Amino acid sequence: MAQSADAQSATVHQKVDAVLRNSDNASYDWLYKTYGLDCFNTWAEQAGAASRMGDRGGYLFTSARDMAKLWTAGYGFLFAGQTAGVQNITPESLQWLSGDMTNSLNSCIHAALGDADTVYTKAGWINGEGGLYALNDAGLVMSQSGTYVLAVLTNACGRNDLLTSLIGTLDAVHSGDMRG
Repeated sequence: MAQSADAQSATVHQKVDAVLRNSDNASYDWLYKTYGLDCFNTWAEQAGAASRMGDRGGYLFTSARDMAKLWTAGYGFLFAGQTAGVQNITPESLQWLSGDMTNSLNSCIHAALGDADTVYTKAGWINGEGGLYALNDAGLVMSQSGTYVLAVLTNACGRNDLLTSLIGTLDAVHSGDMRG
């Protein structure tokens, strides 16, 4: 997508930026209403995830396992050339898209690991709306011990300190496992 190729592309670019960097719900709602769910659900099925988006306003109720499967597919798309079926995708588009996930708002993965590692994440949270409480973060960690997917889903909304600490511990376990 070109930032200014035309008005529609510029609008989509702006909305995707707002969603990935700031977790902007109004921009997400626009994208969801404009493009629907079929594309995501097809991608989730191809990734082997059981979760599908339905009539929940475009939001997904999922497991950490399925979230990890989705991020694994995301790695393939962004960094391993697995873009079959996508028209007109350029290396610049992939760089822009991944760049939007290098410092997303409230990412505990970024807070815990972003100084030492390159991380591509998207956090999500809800604090009581509709009786739901969640603080979630998932993404790709490119560390000295290797690239891996990390997905942490909790009900600890407002406790970023707990999630950041847990992520540090999980990274230490991963690093230890990679050293043998």
